[in-house]
Order: sequence, then C-alpha cells, then structure tokens
Amino acid sequence: MNEIDRQMDFLFAEAKLGVEVETFLSSNVGRYITGRAKAELEEIQHEMLSMPAWREQSVKELQIKAKGLQQLMTWLDEAINNGRQSEQSLHELEEIDRR
Repeated sequence: MNEIDRQMDFLFAEAKLGVEVETFLSSNVGRYITGRAKAELEEIQHEMLSMPAWREQSVKELQIKAKGLQQLMTWLDEAINNGRQSEQSLHELEEIDRR
C-alpha cells in the first residue's frame, strides 16, 4: 500500500466517523445526550453563580464536572469537523487522481 492509499484510507475513515457522529447526534439518543449535557452545564453555571465564595471545594468540583461535559461536546464537534475536512480532502485527491 502506497502513501496515497494510506492517506485516502485515513481520510475515508475520518469522514465516515464524522458522518456517524452526525447521524448519532441527530438520533433520539444523541439529542437526549446532548440535551442532558447542555442542561447540566446550565445547572452547573447557575449553581456556581449562586454559591457562596466560602464553598470553594464545591465550586472546584462543579468546574471539573463542567469541563468534562464541555470536553465531551468538543470531541463530538471535532469528529464532525474533521470528518467534513477529510471528505473535502478526499474529493480533492480524487480530482488529482482523475487527471
């Protein structure tokens, strides 16, 4: 397998993953999970804003939880964006290959 084939295999796999993540997020389960994550982030924000400053440990725990939820959402967004970029790169490579 040459370098172009390896690159195309990688791009194809990444594009496929992006499509799968998009499909998952548009499903009932995907909408439920993202809805719950967003609602929980809003709840954490509300709790942190109303929490007295002397409860520093509780604030830190909420921040850690919020960062985990945000990271999950970032990974999903990155998978979709990388998939779209890979799909575009595949189209470009196919155009070069046709020439």
